[in-house]
Amino acid sequence: MQQTPDACNITNDARLCPAAQVCNMLTMREMHNRWHEKTGVTFASLYPGCIAETGLFRDHYTLFKTLFPPFQKYITKGYVSIPDAGQRLAQVCRR
Repeated sequence: MQQTPDACNITNDARLCPAAQVCNMLTMREMHNRWHEKTGVTFASLYPGCIAETGLFRDHYTLFKTLFPPFQKYITKGYVSIPDAGQRLAQVCRR
């Protein structure tokens, strides 16, 4: 089995999250541009907000994992709970 270089190694690193979100949005946009007229299917991506309690930060320092959710909730006001994120997704899917 071939080893991948460290620079290409996909991990649960939170630094990859913004890049993955951009890739997802660009992919959906391209799929919509290519196939919407032919198929009638609408392609979209959804960013539910910063869900600070997922396993994305499991490899970070304990202090970071402890302080990040309250920081997002009370300072940036960008906190979204897992149930709230699911509800946002369900609202979009019902339309």
